[in-house]
Parts: sequence; structure tokens; C-alpha cells
Amino acid sequence: MKKQKNHAFMAQLSIVLSGLMTTIVFFVHRDELVIATFILSVLSLCYFSRSTLFQNIQKEIIAIPKTVHGITLLVAITVACSMLSNFNDSHVARHFVSWLNLPHLSGQIILFLGTTYFLFFYLTGFYQLFLKKMFLFLASDIQVTTKRKWGFGLLAIVLLFFIFTINQLTPVFFDPGQTNLIHDYNYDGFFIDVIFQTDTDPLFSHHNVFVRDRPSSRQPLFSLFSFPFAAPLYAISRLLFFIPNLYPSLMMWLQFLLTFLSALMIYQLVKKQLKHPKLFLVFYLTTYSMLIFPFILERFIFSLFYLVLLVYLHDQHKEEESIAFIAAIGTNLLAFAMGAVLFDWKSKSSWVMQVRYVIKQIAICLMMLIIFGRLPIFFYSGMLYDSTRWITSEVGFVNQLQQFSEFIFGSFIFPETVVNIRIFPRYEQAIVTNFNLVGLLIIVTCIISVVKNINEYFVKVSAYWLGIAFVLFGLFGWATDQHNLLLFSSFFSFSFVYLFYLLLDQMISKFTWSKQMMTTIISGMALYNFFGLLDLLAFALHYYPTGG
Repeated sequence: MKKQKNHAFMAQLSIVLSGLMTTIVFFVHRDELVIATFILSVLSLCYFSRSTLFQNIQKEIIAIPKTVHGITLLVAITVACSMLSNFNDSHVARHFVSWLNLPHLSGQIILFLGTTYFLFFYLTGFYQLFLKKMFLFLASDIQVTTKRKWGFGLLAIVLLFFIFTINQLTPVFFDPGQTNLIHDYNYDGFFIDVIFQTDTDPLFSHHNVFVRDRPSSRQPLFSLFSFPFAAPLYAISRLLFFIPNLYPSLMMWLQFLLTFLSALMIYQLVKKQLKHPKLFLVFYLTTYSMLIFPFILERFIFSLFYLVLLVYLHDQHKEEESIAFIAAIGTNLLAFAMGAVLFDWKSKSSWVMQVRYVIKQIAICLMMLIIFGRLPIFFYSGMLYDSTRWITSEVGFVNQLQQFSEFIFGSFIFPETVVNIRIFPRYEQAIVTNFNLVGLLIIVTCIISVVKNINEYFVKVSAYWLGIAFVLFGLFGWATDQHNLLLFSSFFSFSFVYLFYLLLDQMISKFTWSKQMMTTIISGMALYNFFGLLDLLAFALHYYPTGG
């Protein structure tokens, strides 16, 4: 009992010290917010130390076997180095060291030891709790027969071999800066925006946000939640250093795995409402956005996984949704809007209690930002600009709606694309000047599906998320100046894909040959999208061959 109390005290002390250290650094940069931020930090940290989530983390810390203490410590130090390396480069760290009147090296050592101490007693427990609970739930809820396990295993090996082969032929999906074709174009030191304006090059080859901390106000805790997935693959690639491009190949393979797990969780939620639920799984995974974006090393696949995990746990394991909410918001701040899903409309609790519950979950997310030193990034002018610059739209309201209709269409089916050779070759969506009639038809179908099935849980979630997408892109015009809304499709498409399929399934199920009809529709879409994938690969091999 005494040992448990010591562990609990050290964990609480580490949180308070880390939070105060973060707060002090924040004070040095923003003196006018000292009092308000100090009160916020202390109160939130004290409250968090009394929360159920923190108590569960304490239990996980105590339960760590002695044999794995060395491994968990190594993980903590690795993450500490990752966080500190970015923190050290900033002017805030230099201000902090000079404020303490310490030599630069001494300041580095103090920050490193403080961060490592905190991470060992908190982060390892958090990972233990989060990963164990998450995979236990998925393993218990998603039953797979031995025969299918062998089938999935074989498919995974074939997929890895295919990805590895592609990466030997072209670096465009993970490091387009390797080629000589775009060496004259430089944006803030990085080569970017080759395929649908994805930031693969700066995010992966330069900073490697999956295993190294690079905070962003739009993904404030991304490295925290990508690290446990990416770090083992990174370690394998370092051990097998003689195999070229192994790490990006493994990361792409991981993105396919996370995409499949996301689809599998959705399947678990909707299988009782569908006549052909397994075909829905195939339908979703063969839509254009789900077919191509796992190839491209970006952050949206991780964000999608944690967003779907939040929705899944809220319905299946409500008591564990707090961690999933933190992960969803931490990997993509847009998931904050999904907080409305946390309302339990069937509960006998009053609406006041429901609002208090949601506010509590949001407060826990805020505490996590404070604990992990992410609060200051929301006040840096550069970070603020990075988060808001995409809202400014100059294309006009009508064109925003036109692009939204094309966005819906392109999420399902290979859209019209062009090769923009200005400065360097880029693979982009064609400029939208008219409404996409098929996209409008899909939207109407989704609306009918919502009206007809409004009482179902996942229909409500999908309708809400589709509404968020419309407000973001159609009304506010987020990123419409870039004319590549398809970039965001992997994060939003599950909502309208399910609504469309639900109504289609209900209509076709009335016919005798409904399964054959649905299979034909899916096969036609999959084949067309496969040719779209070949078109992208042809672009990559022609313009960005290895050594080109």
C-alpha cells in the first residue's frame, strides 16, 4: 500500500512539475497572460489528478512489471528526446534557459531530466492503459476465424510486397525531394505538394512527425499518438538498414492496416442495420479516397482511425471514451466538433448533466494539452496563421458549393485530374467550374437516407459529420483556394459513404438478386478506381522515377 501511495504521489508530482514548467516557459513568451494561465494550469492539473482517468493511469503505472521497466524507461527517454529536440530549437527554450540564468547545456540537461521523469511516470502508464484497452476491445469485439486470419495475413504480405516494389521505383509517395526534378523549388526548405497538395515531404522525410515531435496547432498531440505505432517500425528499419526504403514501406503498410481497422469498427457498428454488411466493408475500402490515400504518408489516416475509435467506444465501451476523445482531438483538432456525439440522448440524465459531461471531457483534453506543453502553440502568431489561413476563400460562395459537390463525388469515384507542370510536376484535381451532378445526387441520397433512418446511432453520427464537412467546405470555404478538397476526403468520407450505401442496400434488398446486383455495382466502382490508382502510379513513375 505504501509503495502504491509513493507511485501515486510521484505521478501527481510529475504532472504538477511538468505543467508548471510549461507554464513558466509560456510566461516568458507572453507576460500579459501570466496570472490567467497560471490559475488555469494549477486548477486544471489539480482537478485532473482527481479524475477517474488519472486514477486508471496510476493503476497502470503500478501494474507495470519490473521486467519491462527498462523498456518503458527507454520509450520515455526516446519520446523525451523527441519532444525536447523540437523544444530546444525554439526561441522559447532559449528564453527559459536565460531566464534561469543557466548555461545553455545545463538548461538542456534540466529540461531533459524533467521531461524524462514526467514521461516515465505518466506517459508509460498512459500508453499501457490506452493501447491495452484499445486492442483488448477490438480483439474481443471483432471476431475473426482462423481461416480468415490466414487469409488476412497472406493479403497483408502481398500488400507489403506491392508497396515495397512501388517505393523502389519512385519516391514520390514518401520523399519527392529525392529527385532532381524539383530541386530548384524550395518552400521553407521543403519540397511539397506533389500529390493533391499533401505535405508528405516535410512531414515525413524532414521532420518525420510519426516518431519525432513537431507540434502543430491543428494536430497538437499527433506525435504522442502516432509514436507507439511508428516507433517499432522505425526500429525495424534501423536494424535492417541494408533494405532500401523499408521504413516508408512499413509506414504505408501500417496506414493500410489502420484504414482496415477503421472500416472494421464501422462494420461492427452498422452490420445489424444492413442486409449486406460485408459488402459494405468492401464498398468502403474500394472508394477512391480509401484506395489511394493509404499510399501517401500523411496524418489523415491516423486521424481517421482515432475519430472512428471515439465513435466506436462511445457506443460499445462508453466508460473508455475519454482517452479516445483525447486521441481524436490530439491528432486532428477538427475532431473537437465530434464532441457533440458524446451526448447520450437515451440516457435518463438531464440535459444539464449531459452538458456537464461533455464539458468535462473537453476539460480533460485541455489538461492534456497543458501537461504535454502544447498550450503555448495556440498563441504563437505563426501557429495561429497556420490554423486560420485556409479559411480565407476567394473563389466565391457558388464555387465553394461546386467544389463540395466534386469533393463528394471524388471520395467515391476517381475524379478528373490534371498534371500541373508549373515549376514542377504535380498531380492535382482539375479546376472545378460547375456542379458535379453525380455528387449532388449522392448528397440527395444521403439526405433521404438520414430522414428514413434517423433513429440509428451511426446514421446520426454520419449525418452530423457530413453536416460538419458541408459547413467547413461549402459554407466557410476551407481550403477551396487550393482546389484540392480531395485531400480531406479520407477524414470525412465514411459519413456519406455509409449513408449512401445504407439507402442503396435498402432499395436493392427488395430484389431477389440483390447480392449479385450489389456485387456488380461495387466491382464496377472498384475497377474504375483501380484504373485511377494506375493513373496516379503512371504519373509517379513518369515524372518521379527513383534517381530521376
